[in-house]
Amino acid sequence: MRAWARGASYTAGVSVSPLRFPVLLLVYIGGFGLVFSTVLRGVYHAVNDWLALATAAAVHALLAPFVNTRLDGTFVSYDGFPVEIVGECVGVYEVVIFSACVLAYPASLRAKLIGLPLGTLAILVFNLVRIIGLLIVGRHQPEFFDFFHLYFWQGTLVLLVAAVWLAWLQLIVRR
Repeated sequence: MRAWARGASYTAGVSVSPLRFPVLLLVYIGGFGLVFSTVLRGVYHAVNDWLALATAAAVHALLAPFVNTRLDGTFVSYDGFPVEIVGECVGVYEVVIFSACVLAYPASLRAKLIGLPLGTLAILVFNLVRIIGLLIVGRHQPEFFDFFHLYFWQGTLVLLVAAVWLAWLQLIVRR
């Protein structure tokens, strides 16, 4: 109880400064951004291009058994309504933010090694659901496509990252 009075929190038996998590989170996000935009720029763009192709192929493969879809590189169309999967559509930024949250949190290495791949998988699967939902909206209600693309799903992705991180805390870290 005295640790709380001194401005520290108590996590897994370790006294931790309340500023540690937000400061580390900013350091990790800034560090990832700096490394991706400078040192790994070419690698990052190549991986992101590959992920865009893989995401488009996955969306097409998931939809093709049920509806008329067509795949052309990073373009997926549903009954003539096309979307292009670009680097911002593949979920990398959401995975980076989630990873920074996991790495910044004072948890065991084991918990982090479990949470990073499982959280990444959850975010990438949800991202496929997001793109499929956008194709369905675009095909059947194209006037709502921009709203869902620019507002609804952007906000939902923020909530998703928070929900996956909180699930990791509850199911892995606090278990």
